[in-house]
Amino acid sequence: MPGRGRACGTRRTLAPVFGRQRLAAHAERIEAAVESEVAAWPTRRAFPVLPRLRALSLGIAAQIVLGESPVPAGVERRLHEYVAGRAALGAWLPALDRLLLEYVRRPPPGEHALAALLEAGVEPDAVLDELRSLLLVAHESTACALAWTVERLARHPAGRARAPPRPGRRLR
Repeated sequence: MPGRGRACGTRRTLAPVFGRQRLAAHAERIEAAVESEVAAWPTRRAFPVLPRLRALSLGIAAQIVLGESPVPAGVERRLHEYVAGRAALGAWLPALDRLLLEYVRRPPPGEHALAALLEAGVEPDAVLDELRSLLLVAHESTACALAWTVERLARHPAGRARAPPRPGRRLR
């Protein structure tokens, strides 16, 4: 399979960034972002939760992947255009790549996925591929999983009663 060796090497490079200890370092910021978002939700009426969870998960993903939060407006707008189906990949990708290349050229300080890729000497094209994948896949799959969780809890009072009172607490 062509490129498989590169992909495996890149995954090994990124494994520490997404390890339990490294993610635990983000826990307080993630918890604060979640609590702030949930506190802003309307009560006693239905509302579209997926767009709000997309924005939340994109902000968290950008922090871990690019080392920045909140996510820069241009990057956020480009990702949402594509995810919402408002932009075709061929027209949209070059614009996103230009924004991400600025990060590759001038990465923010700190420990994040972009820094790990650059420190490992990953080629710029491969870095762009990884950034695109991490931002698109990470934030969209997380947002969808969270939206389904909210939907299930909203429709099933027994599950809601067992839900932890605060983020980070586990169901028993």
